[in-house]
Amino acid sequence: RATGTGQEYPFRLSPLVGVKWPTSVAYAPTLNIYNPYDKELKVQEVYVSGGEVSLVPPFISNKASSWSVSPYETKPIVRLNLFSDKSYNHLSYVTVRLGGSDQLD
Repeated sequence: RATGTGQEYPFRLSPLVGVKWPTSVAYAPTLNIYNPYDKELKVQEVYVSGGEVSLVPPFISNKASSWSVSPYETKPIVRLNLFSDKSYNHLSYVTVRLGGSDQLD
């Protein structure tokens, strides 16, 4: 029997686990991030590794603002496009690199 404790992830990102959708149909969830700090949070980079996933930035008129998240705001930072013509388990990792260490606890 295992026991443990956890800590809530402050950016409120959650994994896409156990998602099922038909083959040859696109699935495009949005990745939202929450800024728990009293300063603006900068998203420096978002990339994906493995699988059949592509990233699409959200439509925002000011491109620079799409990578800044105001204090205590939740904002979409990227849309994940998933498509497969085969039925099997997919495994991909999305990495989000945030602003300088002075912003992060």
